[in-house]
Amino acid sequence: ARLRVCLPHMLFEEYYGASETSMRDIETEDEDASSIYEGDSDDDISCVASTCTNRKEAGKLRVVQALSSLAKHTDMLPSEAENFILDEILPSWDGSGKIGRIICNDLIPSLKPTSFRDIKKRVLRYLCKLYLCGSPRIKFAIVSGALASLVRRWGRLEWAVQSNKKPSITTTTATTSNVECKQRTLRELIQWTDNLLLGGLIAEASSDGSGHELVRLSALDFYDAVCDICDQCNFVASPTPALVYRLFLSSTALCVDRVCALLLRYKDVFERIKAKSRAPIDAQGIGHDVATNKEIWGLERVALFNCFIWDFCSILWRCSPIPSLNEGQGDSARMNSILFTDIPRETLLALHHLPSDFKVASALSLTHGAVFSGFASDFLDKYYKKRRERGDDCPTSLSADLLTGSVKVKYLDYLKEEGFVHLHGFLITFVGSLAEREKKKTKKRAENIVC
Repeated sequence: ARLRVCLPHMLFEEYYGASETSMRDIETEDEDASSIYEGDSDDDISCVASTCTNRKEAGKLRVVQALSSLAKHTDMLPSEAENFILDEILPSWDGSGKIGRIICNDLIPSLKPTSFRDIKKRVLRYLCKLYLCGSPRIKFAIVSGALASLVRRWGRLEWAVQSNKKPSITTTTATTSNVECKQRTLRELIQWTDNLLLGGLIAEASSDGSGHELVRLSALDFYDAVCDICDQCNFVASPTPALVYRLFLSSTALCVDRVCALLLRYKDVFERIKAKSRAPIDAQGIGHDVATNKEIWGLERVALFNCFIWDFCSILWRCSPIPSLNEGQGDSARMNSILFTDIPRETLLALHHLPSDFKVASALSLTHGAVFSGFASDFLDKYYKKRRERGDDCPTSLSADLLTGSVKVKYLDYLKEEGFVHLHGFLITFVGSLAEREKKKTKKRAENIVC
């Protein structure tokens, strides 16, 4: 108890450099130093000031490291330490230095669960300012380090019932209130972060674009953490369409592969949560989570998820034609699609007036898209080199138009060998012809093992 009383004072002294007594000593030393350096140059005086600043920064770093070590070993922090972090350390952090990494990776994720209103007031408003004004590295640290880890930890914890509840509340009612509070807080936190990420992507797009991929990867890290908690929290919190399509239309193949991995995870999440919602419940509700007694939040988004799948398969593999100018019900390009349906009419008109030799439908595909053009070129070189060695007829010039039929399927297998495992898994899961081919391959391998 005495330690808890003394802890705030001890942290304050160490973080800000000294107690009142030692502060007077420092002031005396400063007066002596000023008389000693009275005749010295400005460079000498600035050197002394720099030494004092470095000493103070070292003290701050020691405090933060000590709190980090405590959080790692106990998976929590005393309330006195939390208040010091939220009242003194976080408001004064400018987003730089080693202190920033420790704050994001260790301290913020160790905060005790609280309401969204409270965390927004004491934590998120500071992070939001730093995120909007900071560099791509700061954006990455805030989302991948702080928010993703916080969501993952809060999702796995059993939240404590608030102490100000009425004594007459039964255990069942208290548990229900506890679960609902946890679900509501996490859903609001996820929605807030989704909006933050969208703002970050828009901001980076208006700059030189060099930090765009860091922001995208941080968004994927965050929703990976969300997938980890969906089963425990009995909800499905998926990213909004505005964020998903900005993540997918990336300039790097790595990001496209990560998006495919995320969608595969969400497929499993939707299936598990849907099965849980259909599970029979006995009269007393024994053996079932509280949330299964009513509609599970987020399951209605499965229609949006199906649109994501349709659009990504159309872009990457099918090279579906762009929609016609007439919005008829029979337009296959608009069915089950968000991307093609939301194209402005002016943009659609411009796409239809492009030269016929420019293949708009395949401009973002695995075969013709700029993101995968290097891999397509390397595959064609290797593939036709082997054919020439066998004496087969080969085209005089190589182009992406050769990637059709069985050659296109072999190219997809080549991408898997190059490390794009999730991209390969996504397409063989959701493209019917590839799924059938994979089943036949699996069956054939099983027969060979038996033989």
